[in-house]
Amino acid sequence: MVEKNSFNIKANEFAAKGEAALKGSFFGNLMSSKSERMDNAKEAFQQAANCYKHAREPERAVAMLMRCVECETEPMFKANLIKEAANVIKAEDSERYMKLASEAIDMYAMAGRSSGAAGLSKDCAEKLEEDFDLERAA
Repeated sequence: MVEKNSFNIKANEFAAKGEAALKGSFFGNLMSSKSERMDNAKEAFQQAANCYKHAREPERAVAMLMRCVECETEPMFKANLIKEAANVIKAEDSERYMKLASEAIDMYAMAGRSSGAAGLSKDCAEKLEEDFDLERAA
C-alpha cells in the first residue's frame, strides 16, 4: 500500500515541474513554442491533481486543476477541467462545487454542448436537493 505522504511528495514534484515548464529556460524557450510549454505544464499539473486526489487533498487537487485551466486554450477542454475540479470538491464544499459547476455549465453552453450543460445542471440540482434533505434532517 502506498502511503498518503508519498502521493503528496509526488504531487509536489509534478506541481514544481509544471511551474518550471511555464517559466521555461533561456534555451528551452528558444527550442520550444509557448503552446508546447503550456501543454507540458498542463500535463504536469494534471498529474499533480491526480496525486493530490489519491492523497485525499481535494483543495490542492482543485488548485492544480485550475492551473490546468489556465494552460488550456480550448473552451471545451477548459469546461471539462472545471467540471472535474467541481466533482473533486463536491463532498467537501457545496458552495464551491456550485460555483465551479456553474462556470462549467456556462462554458458548455457557449461551446454548444447543451447535453454537457444539462447533465451538469441535473447533478447540481441533485446536490442541492441532497444538501436540503441533510439540513432538514438535522
